[in-house]
Amino acid sequence: MIKVNFNQKPDRKPNEAHELFKDGVRCIMWANDYKEALKCFNKAIMMRDDQSDYYYWRALARKHLKQFRGAVNDFNKAVELNPETFNILEIYNTT
Repeated sequence: MIKVNFNQKPDRKPNEAHELFKDGVRCIMWANDYKEALKCFNKAIMMRDDQSDYYYWRALARKHLKQFRGAVNDFNKAVELNPETFNILEIYNTT
């Protein structure tokens, strides 16, 4: 299991946010650890709330944790931030 220090204060550094995002993706892809992934995505979004991929992956984690309202909100935010990349109908039909 990948562990991250969540007591560290966010300093809004893009590289640190992206590393947390990648940790979250690894939690899902390698360990199916959606709870730990959600923590990583939450922290990454606290640092960089303008990244559509962060919201998309957090939505996937929330969906698997049966946090459906949060998942829908995150899917919608991903589309809002990057409508060219994310087609909302495709997201709901494939997840």
